[in-house]
Amino acid sequence: MIFIICLMIISFFQIKAMWGKVNPGTVAVYGLLMTTAAVIGSLLISGVELPSHNEYISKFFEPIGKTLLGK
Repeated sequence: MIFIICLMIISFFQIKAMWGKVNPGTVAVYGLLMTTAAVIGSLLISGVELPSHNEYISKFFEPIGKTLLGK
């Protein structure tokens, strides 16, 4: 809980500092990334096993690689 509160405070002040200086889309992307980092970080701290994407990525790219290499 402390982790999320600290990230919220840091993000609030950084977004407040960026608000008038940069594109609003940039601020929205930053907020989305920080929210994602807070959720994943809190899950990792609590010991929840997150699934790996390596299996899905290899299933997608393996046929492409075999086609390119001619194997």
